[in-house]
Amino acid sequence: MSASHDKQRLAALDELFYQVNFYRHGKDVRELFEFINKFPQLAPFNAFLLHVQKPGSQYVATATEWRQNFTPHQARGATARHSPALRAGALRF
Repeated sequence: MSASHDKQRLAALDELFYQVNFYRHGKDVRELFEFINKFPQLAPFNAFLLHVQKPGSQYVATATEWRQNFTPHQARGATARHSPALRAGALRF
């Protein structure tokens, strides 16, 4: 690994440890547990990381849910149709 990559990893860990210090009071820990309970489909550690990184999250999806629900699918045997006007450099106004 390069020195710059190591510095980035250390900076990320420093930020995580800094944010973890916010959970020293009962109110903050209770808020964390309530957040974790909102997302039973996630492992508690993953929900904790989510709370540290995006504390106001209202909806999250696992990788499987994301693929199943939010990735466009093409029907079997279907072919993509492209308009000749949409090819790169062929736009006309």
